[in-house]
Amino acid sequence: MADKIHYEMTGSPKEAGFSTKADIIKHLEGFGYVKDDMSGEGYGSSPDKPCDLLLTDSYDSKSSKMKKAEKQGMRILTYKDLVKELS
Repeated sequence: MADKIHYEMTGSPKEAGFSTKADIIKHLEGFGYVKDDMSGEGYGSSPDKPCDLLLTDSYDSKSSKMKKAEKQGMRILTYKDLVKELS
């Protein structure tokens, strides 16, 4: 199996058809995605490596996670675009 993709979330996944973040976390697990946090201290990740991806409900989001992801050059996708990419 390929390396797992660690991701963080900001905003709501409702537009992508998921009523809660827990629902999309469960869905993404089947594709090798691991919910993490951007400090690298979350779900068993290596602390020296931040997330691979930030999921957001809008590319125009002004959240602190969005700003941090942009600053770190992290890949940013909307929930909708990721679901489309995986289907």
